[in-house]
Amino acid sequence: MRRLQYGGQYGKVAWMLLFIISLINESEASVTFTPSISIGERYNDNLLFSGTVQKSDFATIISPAGMFTYEGKQLTLSCRYEGTGEFYLYNKDFNKYSQNASLSLFTQTFKELDVRLTESVTYTPELSPFSFDTVRESNEGIQLARGDTLRNRAALAVSYNWFPEVNMALSYTNIITSYEAPALQDSAVHNTSLQMGYQWSARTRWMISYRNGAAIYDRGNDIITHQFSIGTGHQSMNNTLSLNGNLGIVLYEGESRELTADISIMKSYESGSIFLGYTRGVGTGGGLSAASTINQNLSGRITEKLGNNTSAYMQLAYGQNESVSAGTMQISSYNGSVGINTKLLSWLDGSITYTYFKQDAEGTTGTDGERNLAMITLTAASLPWRL
Repeated sequence: MRRLQYGGQYGKVAWMLLFIISLINESEASVTFTPSISIGERYNDNLLFSGTVQKSDFATIISPAGMFTYEGKQLTLSCRYEGTGEFYLYNKDFNKYSQNASLSLFTQTFKELDVRLTESVTYTPELSPFSFDTVRESNEGIQLARGDTLRNRAALAVSYNWFPEVNMALSYTNIITSYEAPALQDSAVHNTSLQMGYQWSARTRWMISYRNGAAIYDRGNDIITHQFSIGTGHQSMNNTLSLNGNLGIVLYEGESRELTADISIMKSYESGSIFLGYTRGVGTGGGLSAASTINQNLSGRITEKLGNNTSAYMQLAYGQNESVSAGTMQISSYNGSVGINTKLLSWLDGSITYTYFKQDAEGTTGTDGERNLAMITLTAASLPWRL
């Protein structure tokens, strides 16, 4: 595991240097802290996600959280922590406290130069196969059997405006995933990308990019990839329709080449919104494989207001993971969920959700299984405290 841990050490040094530099000449700043706590009841009909022996149980979920923000003229810093305690009714051996901590720093020391640094650490009894937001970590559409997982994600992005219409962005991302189960593959993924953007018009933008990827496995050969892509983004006159897409090709060193895609459509209207997205790109195997894989995801979400304080949503997702050369991995997964969110008081929110998940593993690795989840949650949050 020694090779997999180097990225975290460099991340700590970069955080310290950038934070110290950015604090220079920050005489006036707004500092706030926002605490919250959620309490819920959840039913899981396949706690271990097994295709043979299914174990169901009820759990009480308690999640304390806090958000710290610092906003200055040249620096914006936010830090968030959330813990989640799971207390089961029958299977008390599965009681667990998972944690997520994240930091985001943005600074603009020069008018043309933007620097953004982010990092998140997640410790959880299982990674969710899908995620519909940028806060929750997911496992590329693959559901693993229950087992403790540690995920560290760090990213640095530097953007420079050469001209009003021309922009260049350089970014680096490091993702370390470590599993408690000895049969799973720990990995460290390094992605370095360079993108050039051209503002074609007030509402249309074109991009061209190159990305170098390196997947380092605890037991297995390193996988090096080179990806080239071109894309565009467009927004309608009234800002209610957003179209984004890019197409490209990825070259696996010593192996084949594959097409890549990242396409999304977002439509908002007075009472809700509709989102549809599709991605096809390099996969990591989700802990099941150290071979080259291709990952595809198709997802959609509809939200609708039911009143001044109540809204409902429905979201669907389909994922497919396949080996590039050998047919060791061929996993298809399906996810569907519905929910209702409502504001009960100015400081209290409530939600009811239901999720169905199914996975078919046709290769030599992976687990077939189905799962139903139902949950009711109350969340109390205060107004930001000024420090």
